[in-house]
Amino acid sequence: MIRNIITLTLNDLAIAFKNKTIYLIFFIPLFVFLSLKVVDQKDENFQKIKIGLIQKEKYSPVIIKSIKAADKVFAISWLSNEEEGKRWLKEKKIDGILIKSEKEPQSLELLVLTKASF
Repeated sequence: MIRNIITLTLNDLAIAFKNKTIYLIFFIPLFVFLSLKVVDQKDENFQKIKIGLIQKEKYSPVIIKSIKAADKVFAISWLSNEEEGKRWLKEKKIDGILIKSEKEPQSLELLVLTKASF
């Protein structure tokens, strides 16, 4: 079985050399690698997403740990109440407020001023 696989592989390589398609075998992965290096550059102007959490609310410890673990992406601001959060949101001091859902008591809602792609 392995001998058949090796024979077929060598046969395909011989045909690739004969038809000069061997260049595709080398240059397509190189092109993809270089394209990804150009496209996936680090964003130097990346700004942390500022999320407001209300001090008196009881958030799940898993949610708090997850937000704190992603400290390169999120910055937490502790707010005294929801009105202060809405005021900070309008003043663009924060990007969103995590509040308890009115529709479902066990859920949370992220209140934002405008819906953005980040």
